Amino acid sequence: MKMTKKILAALLVACSLFALVACGGSDNYTKGTIENNVYTNEWADMKFELDDTWKKGSDADFKSYENENTDCGLIAGIATEGRQLAIAFEKNPLGLYDEESYLNNVKKGMNEAVSGYSFGEYYTKSIAGKDYLGVDVSLTQGSVTVYQSFFTKLHDGKFISIVVTSLVGKEEINSVLAKITTLK
Repeated sequence: MKMTKKILAALLVACSLFALVACGGSDNYTKGTIENNVYTNEWADMKFELDDTWKKGSDADFKSYENENTDCGLIAGIATEGRQLAIAFEKNPLGLYDEESYLNNVKKGMNEAVSGYSFGEYYTKSIAGKDYLGVDVSLTQGSVTVYQSFFTKLHDGKFISIVVTSLVGKEEINSVLAKITTLK
């Protein structure tokens, strides 16, 4: 179990590497709200219903994702149980990045933080009725493999980033992604 926590800590630190710098974005942007165990974000047109498996993260979890360029809309799941969902919003420096360059930057940061990641090919996935560019990532140490999927979409001058972490695999990741739905 100690090795599992170590691997999860490495992956979750990597999640906070959304480190693009500068400014940009819409005046009507919001990171969303959580009320009655439902995360909603009208700006991003999405919602997610929290349950016993996907509980709201702690204030410390939220703060670990935030900096001057990144807002965390939702952290759900329990990292020590091997599952976490993060929805974050990040500025696009002077409009210089697209989704692929954003994910390239995430991959670079992950490789600099921890060696041994395995990255899949980029692909498009519909989440809450919108197409996101995604990449699947895994890290194996000993008998433990942690799976992670990163998705991003440039919307109204900001990146919407969705990151799902699982010890179970792609089935659990796809299951939680299906729970992110459109408001309309």
